[in-house]
Amino acid sequence: MSLKDRVALVTGGGSGIGLATVRLLAENGVHLAIGNRNVELGEAAAAEAKKLGVEAVFQKTDVTQPADVEALVQLAVKKFGRLGLAVNNAGVEGPSVPLHEHPIDVARHIMDVNVHGVFLAMKYEIPLMQRAGGGSIVNTSSILGVKAVPNFSIYNASKHAVIGLTRSAALEYAADKIRINAVAPGPIETPMLNNITGGNPHEFGNLTPMRRIGTPEEIAAGIVWLLSDASSFMTGGILNIDGGMVAG
Repeated sequence: MSLKDRVALVTGGGSGIGLATVRLLAENGVHLAIGNRNVELGEAAAAEAKKLGVEAVFQKTDVTQPADVEALVQLAVKKFGRLGLAVNNAGVEGPSVPLHEHPIDVARHIMDVNVHGVFLAMKYEIPLMQRAGGGSIVNTSSILGVKAVPNFSIYNASKHAVIGLTRSAALEYAADKIRINAVAPGPIETPMLNNITGGNPHEFGNLTPMRRIGTPEEIAAGIVWLLSDASSFMTGGILNIDGGMVAG
């Protein structure tokens, strides 16, 4: 599963699953272009990657802004001359409320980040991979993109849309040797889940047959496998890493 000296772009790379992915990619010798809205966290992620022996650059990136996303992709090309791997991970959660009570502006923001942000990332990443003769992209969906739960209607919709984008794009670019897959994490110990649960993310462990929540590192392992040639015959796939939630 050698990825040494390849170049990856990671959005939302400053915390949670994104940061765990940055670390694991760096440990595997991958050079990194990291995007994140929080500058302090993003710069810290890049510094940590460098300490692991790879080159890394950071740029403040709001994935709802086309100019920001395009600039991050171009930064990777300017720094490394190529882009072969991408993890489109930036996302936001929503409030746990019935659909009719969901604030309109919050709903728009969730869709803008979770769906439009993935669209923009692929829009600018794919042409570079076409010119390079191939690549591998992983989009972060959610187990709530595979199954619905009540009171998360907009978040459910956004993560289902990520799977739709992933599958459609995988078909469109398979002949270009660009593989596009998604991960669907279950409840994971991240700042996002901490926010949703009001500071007690482990209460979600009861929802999984394994009776625990997952770690960002467990999701990162799946992402890196999907990026690597170890998954060379997989595209348009959804990797559920969920403690058995879908099976149950």
